[in-house]
Amino acid sequence: MDDAVLVCVVERVEELRHDAHRVGELEAHLERDVLAERSSLDEFHRDERGLLVLAVFVDGDDARMLQPPARLRLVAEPLHDLRRALVPEQFLADDLERHVPLDAGVEAFVHDPHGAFAEGFEDGVFADLSGRLHIAIEYLPLRVLVSTLIVSPTAAHGGPVIAARQASALARLGIEVRTAAPVTEDAPESAAIERYSPASMRYGHFLDKRPDPQGLSALAGAIERFRPHVLYDVHGPLWAVDAAARSGVPVVSMVGDYGWFCRRIFLVDAWNRRCSGPESHAKCFACLNRTYSAKRRFANVALKHAASLGVRAPKRADWRFASFFLWEALQEAEGYVASMREKVDRFVVGDRQSRAFMLGHGIAEEKLHSIPQCLPEGALHVRRKPMGEDTPSTARPLKVAYVGRLQAEKGLHVLARAFDAVPDSVPIELWIIQSRLAWPGEIEPLFPDAARFRAWLARGRIKLFRPATSEELFELMASADVGVIPSLAYESPSLVLLEFVAQRTPIVRSESAGMDHVIQDGVNGRTFPYGDWQALKAALMEILARPALLDAWRGKLPQIGSDAHYARELADLFAQVIAARGSGAA
Repeated sequence: MDDAVLVCVVERVEELRHDAHRVGELEAHLERDVLAERSSLDEFHRDERGLLVLAVFVDGDDARMLQPPARLRLVAEPLHDLRRALVPEQFLADDLERHVPLDAGVEAFVHDPHGAFAEGFEDGVFADLSGRLHIAIEYLPLRVLVSTLIVSPTAAHGGPVIAARQASALARLGIEVRTAAPVTEDAPESAAIERYSPASMRYGHFLDKRPDPQGLSALAGAIERFRPHVLYDVHGPLWAVDAAARSGVPVVSMVGDYGWFCRRIFLVDAWNRRCSGPESHAKCFACLNRTYSAKRRFANVALKHAASLGVRAPKRADWRFASFFLWEALQEAEGYVASMREKVDRFVVGDRQSRAFMLGHGIAEEKLHSIPQCLPEGALHVRRKPMGEDTPSTARPLKVAYVGRLQAEKGLHVLARAFDAVPDSVPIELWIIQSRLAWPGEIEPLFPDAARFRAWLARGRIKLFRPATSEELFELMASADVGVIPSLAYESPSLVLLEFVAQRTPIVRSESAGMDHVIQDGVNGRTFPYGDWQALKAALMEILARPALLDAWRGKLPQIGSDAHYARELADLFAQVIAARGSGAA
């Protein structure tokens, strides 16, 4: 412990609370990499120069007196560079009276880092306390309002899961987080959830992408009460972006789908083809109109022409026939979305496909920030058990698993068609895993032969699972031999893909640059052209013929990052955006 370089920082925090200049400097500009958590005392000491920068900057001469001359020479240059880069930031002035309590262990360590209390620490405990101390200082006053469409603790995947996971990870950094959503499903009463009721969530199209004065007013009220430093949009309604922009609050938006450009969200058109994007309103109208009956399509086209003559839908939220005005709704939504895209400070992208698409559709390079999607610690715990000599195609069938929604863009119908074509004599099982909808009546229509589906279900060749908890879901994923991602959508990437890989389950997936950074064809899985059931069948037959491929692919699966890492990257981005706003930069 004699070599510990961390000095008493927190005991001076109360003094710093009354110094807006210095607190702003620390919050907005300290380089995060020197404040990272350390896994051991050894590693912790390797970056002692960075820690000394923090210590000397905060404690000044008090810190200098505790350090030997050799260390002071090491710290002189980076300290000079840091001070030269700092500029006053006033956006935290209102937070100086706020107090973020530390737990007793951290406080005892802080008040006597070289004393008897610290002497008894194991290296790992020392590193853990130091890491938590850094995080508490680094993100001391930051408040983030997360905007999403649905808060649902029972959701299995999608926007509600991403929003909840990321809000939780940010909160573990000491950031104060509140989530705002117009729809809550089975969500408990909590001060951390801001529920509100827009006027428009009853009739019509693209309601969360069109102006709603009531929704805008509700979000403005939430911002006024919570006073966030940044709005983090996770598939949320545009009223939140609008309200934040009007209040001068920076906006960061996570790109987990293509809702910023596609009214069908996933860039899969009504003919189940991947779409290149919204080149015109007419193109989008034709796609959207295709989903209706012939009579309704005719009515939509007639009202489209009527709009050119000035016929408009009444501006009433309770008007039941608003949904007939598809063309008008589309034009209004596209205009509002385009104006709100301009208000976003940064878009967070997690893959090459979404980055390329955003760049190709007018989003400036400097507005894009890459952070690959991660998973919470619970999902990263590997549940797979060694299988020994019990290999597919010899002692037991090959277990093929699908997890996800039943909508067409997820491609379960492609997998169903491929599986239906596998000869009955081949030892193979299809597991369909969906917490709410894995029922025979829901799944049967996706298969080309209903009688065969029912017979295989009765025999156990097809199995339906409805896991009630995440643990049950991950156990099933770990028990499968191979996971299939037959998505027609590009994915950015698929959360299911990441969860299968975290459980060390190899993947057969549709080709897409959105998933390339995780699974590469022939390296750690197999890819096939999207929508091509014959190619998918061939991939499954290849595995049956060469089951050793599974172990070879498994050995090359990447490690999936933790959401703690994602949250730190996100918090760094928030700090950059806030600092850029403070300095007048775009």
